[in-house]
Order: sequence, then structure tokens, then C-alpha cells
Amino acid sequence: MSANTRVADYAIHPQFTQRWSPRAFTGESIPEETLLSFFEAARWAPSAYNSQPWRFLYARRDTPNWERFLGLLNEFNRGWAQHASALVIVISKTSFTVPGASEETPALWHTFDTGSAWATWPCKPASVAGTPTAWPVSTRN
Repeated sequence: MSANTRVADYAIHPQFTQRWSPRAFTGESIPEETLLSFFEAARWAPSAYNSQPWRFLYARRDTPNWERFLGLLNEFNRGWAQHASALVIVISKTSFTVPGASEETPALWHTFDTGSAWATWPCKPASVAGTPTAWPVSTRN
């Protein structure tokens, strides 16, 4: 990574200006324990009614789902993501049951809450562990 030239307009923690999304990975393996600690951090993210609508699916390099996950990306993102040590898919549950109710109702804020969990990755546990992350949003249908 080249020298960080980002300068914030106001005082913020350096973890925000030092965050970056690489498009080059070494292919070095990530220990599953490290990956699971990132999921654990995301589990503690805030969500409405503590509903935690997010779900993380992952495939580590050389595991049965690796090619399947890689195939979900568009050609551009597949070009650099193929060298990552893990691929993570973030999905969210679109409904939930209000405490005290018996039927599910739409969770109109599920993407907001899921974004909260996702944001824990690049800004905290991954950066503390020195693990670069990049999150492509373009997938094939």
C-alpha cells in the first residue's frame, strides 16, 4: 500500500482515514479463527429490536464453495477477488417478529442494520488484525 494521503476535515480516529479497499491480495490463507472473530464483532453491531437481520456466508480458498462464491462476482471483481483468502457474502432477513407478537412483519430497516454489521469489518477487527478487506457490491443475478 502506498503512503496514506487522506486528510479528514475534522478530527476523527485514524482507523477511518487509514481504511482502504485493496484490489490486490497475496492469496495468503486467513486462519478460520481470525475470520470467525470478525463475525463475532459483527454480531455485536446495533440493530432495531436487536433483530440482527444480517447473515454472513463465507468460503475460504480451497473449500467446496470457493468457486461457487467466486462465480457470483462480475468479471472485473472476480479478477482480483480470486486472490483473496476468503469470500464473504452478506445477506439480510427482510422480516422479523416484533417482541410480544406472533407473526412476522416487514423489517423495512434490514439493509440499514445489515450495513451496521458490515461496517464493523473494515473499520475495526480487520484493521486491528492487519487484514485488508474489500467489498465488491456488483454480482451476477
